[in-house]
Amino acid sequence: MSEGIPKDIRGQLKWAKERVDSQLQKLSRISSSVDSRERALFEKVVSLEKSGQSLRASRYSVELSELKKLKGTVRATAATLDAVSLKLDGAVSLGDAIAAIAGARTVVSSLSRQVKGMNPDFDRTISEIDDVLSSTQQTFSEIQIPTNPESEQILEEAAAVAELRVRQSGVPPGAPLPERT
Repeated sequence: MSEGIPKDIRGQLKWAKERVDSQLQKLSRISSSVDSRERALFEKVVSLEKSGQSLRASRYSVELSELKKLKGTVRATAATLDAVSLKLDGAVSLGDAIAAIAGARTVVSSLSRQVKGMNPDFDRTISEIDDVLSSTQQTFSEIQIPTNPESEQILEEAAAVAELRVRQSGVPPGAPLPERT
């Protein structure tokens, strides 16, 4: 794993969320810049058309058209990253809940061993609590994150890019990646 990336899952999720949010901020700045450039180019096309310079206006309009495509791509990318950010928020919260349950279960198990035989009703209740926490912990581990066709496509594209990068690095598939130094 790359330097600076935490080894624990919660840390990795927070790291990824911070990076996604950083990219969202960059996309926001790019979008503002593209908007300004788009307005300036449109005014230039209008000005050239007013002055009868249709050929130059046509050339600028082609650039404006490309800029509008870029603007759409930037906005679509930002929307997708925003959805990823929200999902990562949920994953971090879910991770917090799982960690809290695991911690509570450890305490309850310890308590159960310490007070075993003190009172049968208390023993039974503590055992039931441990069973419920264990079941809840198991349920959390089986949660599937719902996806939609767009997110499936993104995951497939990301897997293809990752596979390509691994092939380009010369590391055979399935082999551990070399540590960065």
